[in-house]
Amino acid sequence: MVVVMGRPFYGTASAVCWLRCLLVADMISGTSGQQQRRKYIEWSPHNHNHFAVGASDLRLYEINFPHRHPPRTSMGRHARKFSIEDVTKDEIPSADSSQKTISLVSVNAEVQLRCMSWAPHKYRGDHNLIAVGTHTGKTVLTSFSSVNRISKEFVPRHARAVNCLAWHPAADVPHLAVGLDKIRGDFSILVWDVNAQGEASNTQTQQSSASSSSSIRFSTSIHKPASYSMSLDSPHTIHPTSDNSFNISPLEAAETVSTPVAELANSETTLSLAWLPGSPSCLAAGMGVKWLRIYDLRGAEAPRSVVAHNKAVNGVVFDFSDTHRLATFSEDGVVKVWDIRKLVESTHVINTGSKAVQQIEWCPTRAGVLATTAKDSNQVKLWNVKEAIVEARSPRGEGSTRSKDSSSSTDTGSGPITLTKPSKVHHSSDGISSFSWHPANECRMLTVSYAGVVEVVSLNESVPISWSAEGDLAFAYGTHVLHGFASGGNSRDLPDISTVMQDRAELGYSSVIEENVSLSEQFQDEDVRAAWSWVSSIQSIVKRKQQVAAAAAAPSSEVQNDFPGIHSIMQEAGQASEVDRSGMVLVFRSPARNMCLQICGWGLPSKQSLEGIIAKWEMQGEFERAAALAVFHLDIRRAISSLNRGCAALIDPSASSPTPQPPSSSSHSSSNKSREFQLRLTAMALAGHPDMTSSISGGSNLLWKDTCKVLARQQPDLHPYIRACFDFLCSSSDIRDLAQIAESSSIPLSDKLGFVARFLPDQEFFAFVERSTLHAIDSGRLAGLALTGLTPRGVDLLQRYVDRTGDVQTPSLLMLHVVPRVFKSDQVTRWMHMYRDLLDRFKLWHERALLDVRRPPAPAAAELPPPAQVFARCNFCNHSLLSVGMIAPSKVPSRPVSRFSSSGAAGAGPGAMPTTPSSSSSGAKAKVASCPACKKPLPRCSLCLLPLNCMLPGQDAQRHARGGAATPDGGGSDGSSSRDDGSYWSVGTNNNFDDWFTWCQTCRHGGHAKHLMDWFVTHTECPVTDCSCNC
Repeated sequence: MVVVMGRPFYGTASAVCWLRCLLVADMISGTSGQQQRRKYIEWSPHNHNHFAVGASDLRLYEINFPHRHPPRTSMGRHARKFSIEDVTKDEIPSADSSQKTISLVSVNAEVQLRCMSWAPHKYRGDHNLIAVGTHTGKTVLTSFSSVNRISKEFVPRHARAVNCLAWHPAADVPHLAVGLDKIRGDFSILVWDVNAQGEASNTQTQQSSASSSSSIRFSTSIHKPASYSMSLDSPHTIHPTSDNSFNISPLEAAETVSTPVAELANSETTLSLAWLPGSPSCLAAGMGVKWLRIYDLRGAEAPRSVVAHNKAVNGVVFDFSDTHRLATFSEDGVVKVWDIRKLVESTHVINTGSKAVQQIEWCPTRAGVLATTAKDSNQVKLWNVKEAIVEARSPRGEGSTRSKDSSSSTDTGSGPITLTKPSKVHHSSDGISSFSWHPANECRMLTVSYAGVVEVVSLNESVPISWSAEGDLAFAYGTHVLHGFASGGNSRDLPDISTVMQDRAELGYSSVIEENVSLSEQFQDEDVRAAWSWVSSIQSIVKRKQQVAAAAAAPSSEVQNDFPGIHSIMQEAGQASEVDRSGMVLVFRSPARNMCLQICGWGLPSKQSLEGIIAKWEMQGEFERAAALAVFHLDIRRAISSLNRGCAALIDPSASSPTPQPPSSSSHSSSNKSREFQLRLTAMALAGHPDMTSSISGGSNLLWKDTCKVLARQQPDLHPYIRACFDFLCSSSDIRDLAQIAESSSIPLSDKLGFVARFLPDQEFFAFVERSTLHAIDSGRLAGLALTGLTPRGVDLLQRYVDRTGDVQTPSLLMLHVVPRVFKSDQVTRWMHMYRDLLDRFKLWHERALLDVRRPPAPAAAELPPPAQVFARCNFCNHSLLSVGMIAPSKVPSRPVSRFSSSGAAGAGPGAMPTTPSSSSSGAKAKVASCPACKKPLPRCSLCLLPLNCMLPGQDAQRHARGGAATPDGGGSDGSSSRDDGSYWSVGTNNNFDDWFTWCQTCRHGGHAKHLMDWFVTHTECPVTDCSCNC
């Protein structure tokens, strides 16, 4: 139902969720000329259910959307969880739930607009303040108040049409920029202060004086209801001033302001304006003579200018998500996207396929999405600039990833990216006059036709769906992500991994090991905590080893990996292990095993080191682990002591724990009693064990073993460490029994490795390490880094971790310490590039810079020289001369070009272009006498006044620079080997450097290199007349 002027109109909702409502007949007059008058529509930036439509008058409407059930649960920053089998019927929209209603709220008939702009901030308590540009040059601040329709007028010095308006985006800067038509000797850009005090209009002054001089005193009394609002129409009563007279004029006269705070663009036409979001004092303007200018209101210097189009620049719009991205359009149907930091050439060119673009507007909620519409067209086209950037960007060291048959965009080398196919097109039944994005809803738009038909359009993108490696299904809509189990079970409360990486980066998660160890305790991620704990441990272990090695002998010049794993340590062990036969079980020792024990957290094989580690586990409340460590080191008395301390701590937690303990519930108390019983039972069992150094072949020892085995079998919930203690003490000294204990035990991997490093011989130990390494790589758990280390095998483990979690942040920060300093890896390079791109998208520039600075350099090696980054450009079209002058290698003639011209003509320098086969056969060299793009002549030398038609640095000339063109036998054209001896590039009389392009970076004047060098031998100023630059 649509309510217009109090009369209801009914309609049905369509499947694409759009509503067509015909505005009242007052807005559309009966004549055909008035029906084709352009109408403007704009959402309110304050009330998202209000919008205004302007033509011959200004009208405020309210749209009411159907009630939607809110999501039941939410998680993370933009993620929600769900279960596919648990969707209730009330969450599925019914057929009539998309019905909408539009109501006419107010009509302002006192303005006839040419352009309009809603104030982005509240001024004087009014949320509905709109700036209106008229045909007479006045800019009017108007609203929908029932008392005062027009509050202020800004009047220029000369009357001409207003073409555009632009409110300042900052709330504390009440400036309004106005673009006017051209008039001789006057400015076309006026910046007004909205808070400036003006004079009352003459009409109101005359009315006031007449009222005061009348014998009858005129007074107006307005009775306002309690719900009256000054910003909207409200019923009120006007009492008569006499028997038959009523004063219906505004209570306050409209102020007239005639002095702007700034005047710009003298004797030009300004067609579009936009304030720079990142520079509050700068204003971008599209001029009527194809110029795009950026003015700085703080100084009087000349504006930055660039030829943006071949015709007038009719629109200038900044992207909401990128303050440096600017879009412009002209009458030729081409839209260009610019980066204002490099205002030389556009980054994108959008061929809309229309004769004349009428309006463009960036989506305020979806980054990089631009909407365009053309004159007399019924289509709104959406262009995704960010997708074009991703498609056109080439990976480092590889070719372009763009498909050859792609029709959406094309790459022009170093030029801008061209888009020819929109990502989405909305078709309307009538010609679209104007449109406006919803300020908060990412897929909603309003359009208005010339006939006054308003459509509420929902531009929904295709829904991306993805399966995880663990069987979860995820899909996205807008900025939200839903994921959960595809069938059965409950959805997990896991945030999106990109949100997790962004939050961690903002907390300071970087490559600094010490900081990451403390931060990983906050992440609630066992993989990340285990990884950085191991990195910190192995770093200190290797550092102590290197200090000992440096004191014993001279340090090696070979680059060492400071983060090895147990697998690589044992693989590089150069000596066999020693066997200690003093106890009941054989104990193996070697320097490599000692290092493995330190990595596993077992410390050095000494009494002091063992006592410190056991005490640490007791402080953390892991009494079973402390007792098992003592048993594995054949210290039964210390194990019983740990168990007794555990019993005492469970009885009185405050007596043994340094941190306050929360009050225990009944279930927690029951668990403590069960654990206390296990500790006491284990302590009693260990107390009955004979001395470990004595023989265990007696019958009492067999009885004790059998009793302990039965006890372990009868306790299914026995703690894994206690079970491992019984298995170890009840086993024989056979190697296979000890290996079976390590294989079947459910204790953590670090303690398993410590056990086998102590009791298994070299061959069995390395076999266990190999099996554990393969299992760790397959599982993708970061605890396996203790086995693989930060080595190529560690890269395989981290790749499995990335496949499982999607986290490229942690692998990148880990491998940053070894790649490319120790070894190179393409996988790690891809992770690094992805993570750097993520930081750029998150706009974490400081974190991105720190990442690049802390990356260790690669070892010195012969690498290719960097590509050229400075090019000569045409003065007319700004096209790079080098990008067109370069010829593909396949087109270079096989016969080498002589270093000097056979005709003796100057100009064949190192920048010589490869000649065509016809010219090459005659020995003549091709010269560039004009711009290859626009065919305009090149500039002339400021001294000899001859054109700078010298050669360009092509690929053939680059081969000359390396010592001559390569021949099939690998030598140069003169038979010498290809090398860069620098002689060809040096300055002299027999080379061609004399004719190179040379210019001053300050005044841009230049000429032939030889002429300028001769000039500056005796001069210091520029050779151009009236130029005082000290070049």
